[in-house]
Amino acid sequence: MLTAVVVLFLPFRRISLSIYGALAALVFCGFVIYDTDNLIKRYSYDEYIWAAVALYLDIINLFLSLLTIFRASKA
Repeated sequence: MLTAVVVLFLPFRRISLSIYGALAALVFCGFVIYDTDNLIKRYSYDEYIWAAVALYLDIINLFLSLLTIFRASKA
């Protein structure tokens, strides 16, 4: 949230959006790794829906952060 506020006030819009997207992509890559580890170790066989939802949301957020990077490179 703090980085989004900083991005609003920086004069370097393209660079700041690229940095914001790259940091978000790194965070969501970490979430994918963490949730995959949880899928293997924590979730039982009957909880496959919750595991799939967790991974699905991580991949969607990773895709949105990549779109932020691509939008910044086009602007």
